[in-house]
Amino acid sequence: VDHFTIILFNHGSLAYSNELLPACPANVEGAKKWVSEATATGGTDILKPMTLAMKILTKKSLPIIFLVTDGCVYNEREICHYLSKNKDHGVRVSTMGIGLFCNSFFLQMLATMGRGF
Repeated sequence: VDHFTIILFNHGSLAYSNELLPACPANVEGAKKWVSEATATGGTDILKPMTLAMKILTKKSLPIIFLVTDGCVYNEREICHYLSKNKDHGVRVSTMGIGLFCNSFFLQMLATMGRGF
């Protein structure tokens, strides 16, 4: 059974669950409802949700982070340093940028460092 959680972020971060949940229909529907009720408030601090995601992932899981952002990141070096320092956890990071304000070069570099796409 697959497991998941969702972390929304802006200048802070908020997790749907602070642990991985089974991807059963009830949990998926609950998460979809939670996301649909969320309000974007601005800010793009990727480091906080990435740190939270690393804490939530366990050795039993296939540790994959899918990072979707629509904003310009201001602390790229700090994020890359964090990912580099924590790459022994085996986490794979895939990125996706939406809109004109994304730094596609940074997102591609982050995915490459995270052995994702």
